[in-house]
Amino acid sequence: MAIKKKILYYSPHPLLNLSSPAGYATHMREMITAFRAEGHDVRTLIMGGEDASMVAASGSQAGEPAIKKLVKPFVPARLWESTKDYQLKRFDLRAEQTLKQMASEWKPDLIYERCNYLQLSGVKVARELGIKHVLEVNAPYVDERITLAGKTWWTGQANRIENQQLEGTNLAVVVSTALRDYFIKKHGLAADKFLVLPNAVNETLAIPDSVPASIQEELQKRNIKTVFGFVGSVFPWHGIDLLTEAFAQLAEQYSDAGLVIVGDGETLPAIQEKVSAWPCAERIWFVGRKSHQEVFSYIAAMDCTLMVKSNWYGSPVKIFEYGWMNKPIIAPDTIPVRDVMENEVDGLLIPPRPDAVRTAMEYYLKHPAKMQEMAAHFHAKIKAHHLWVHNAQQVINSCN
Repeated sequence: MAIKKKILYYSPHPLLNLSSPAGYATHMREMITAFRAEGHDVRTLIMGGEDASMVAASGSQAGEPAIKKLVKPFVPARLWESTKDYQLKRFDLRAEQTLKQMASEWKPDLIYERCNYLQLSGVKVARELGIKHVLEVNAPYVDERITLAGKTWWTGQANRIENQQLEGTNLAVVVSTALRDYFIKKHGLAADKFLVLPNAVNETLAIPDSVPASIQEELQKRNIKTVFGFVGSVFPWHGIDLLTEAFAQLAEQYSDAGLVIVGDGETLPAIQEKVSAWPCAERIWFVGRKSHQEVFSYIAAMDCTLMVKSNWYGSPVKIFEYGWMNKPIIAPDTIPVRDVMENEVDGLLIPPRPDAVRTAMEYYLKHPAKMQEMAAHFHAKIKAHHLWVHNAQQVINSCN
């Protein structure tokens, strides 16, 4: 029987709130829940807060305050972003003292930290107090920061801190082999420093037994009998423009097929405007943002689920939710997806091109039984290997 541990779950970032509906918070909550389900004593130190009432005040949710929006256009971009980095570094010093006090008093067996850009407090405190440390790394944070906002005065130091984070931790947990290999090459680290744990699903998730009448009625009104669907944020890297273009090609031949898109994001208005002029516009239903639980009623209505584009390093949570609901899947042919899915065994893996998406959708229409077999295979794989409790178990086993 595994020895139960005292785990201090630590998130140092000032804008990451545990109650947020965003994907990062779901990941945090699920790992905390999974550790507790395994019988471990877990305490949390979430520097961005845990109270749902604080989420709206978070910059990650509500955007920048009005005064910053007024000032920002008059400040050079590099200076603006460098100031934000400086403030993050200052915050990490305060977070370090808070963590040190809590860890000194409670004396955990393990500090499990959700890694963030420019923040070294977790590794420093763990080393100083002689506590085992696990670092969960979900992205190439420095490169991601440069891509989104350009280099700052602190970029060089950020790379050194990233190295110190990875060198200093006992175990780095990454979501894909692509991300592991990237860090090995960049920092010259050994492969045994890393544990690859793709994202997962919660087996206690409440799955609807049937499709709500309101959804059925809307599909009937739109003359949709075969439902292709996507759930997630509508951002450029998710390829919703590719998906709608592919469906428009398909719709010319298949008059009772429809596309349901559940989610919101920065590129949604432009896509909706473009689609509105198409002959098949009525059969593309933009549902908008829904709560995490409501989403599953829409997935239940989908005959074939899609995620046609993703970044090179991330493990898409949605494919696990699709798979848990036994839905046929069309997914991007990336290394993180290939870590968990085999093409034409668990689903169809495709390049991010409209013609490839259209071909895959047509394959489903012609071979629905075959794709349902793939769905059943992937569901069994998730049940055996990709539940959040499995991830928690692997972390603890790797630390023993």
